[in-house]
Amino acid sequence: MTSDARLKSEFDLSKKAERYWINIMDVTTGQVVYKIPPEHLRKMFESALDVHI
Repeated sequence: MTSDARLKSEFDLSKKAERYWINIMDVTTGQVVYKIPPEHLRKMFESALDVHI
């Protein structure tokens, strides 16, 4: 199987987490095809910041 998809990386700053996330995007559609870290880990990390000891 071959693919003609052209990809680009985009760095997204999470102000809440004070971290950069990486989004891999399809140039032709503009859609995010992969997230580093994945969305569930992003949410888990940000929710951990809300926990106060």
